[in-house]
Amino acid sequence: CVHGGVPAAEALLSQQWDHIFYTGNSVVGRVVMQAAAKHLTPVTLELGGKSPVFIDKTADMKAVVNRLFFAKSLNQGQACVAPDYVLIDESRETEFVDMFNKQVAASN
Repeated sequence: CVHGGVPAAEALLSQQWDHIFYTGNSVVGRVVMQAAAKHLTPVTLELGGKSPVFIDKTADMKAVVNRLFFAKSLNQGQACVAPDYVLIDESRETEFVDMFNKQVAASN
């Protein structure tokens, strides 16, 4: 995994690789694909869909908060299946927000 800006990415993409894995947006994905094509390098692109969490009014909120916190904090949220947003029954919203905030505070 390489963290860096445009110059680092351009330098890496100018090299010949056995395979390129990229996770990110489709704009940069196109750049990666074009660079890989110059060397006929196989590419795996994970162009990140969205990963919603659905919480209905019957949910075990403690379990939901624990699982969601784990999933969102795994690899600092840089996992392609990390939750992006929550859709929750309005009757449980305040309970969820309060419990999640306590979980975050306890982790610091």
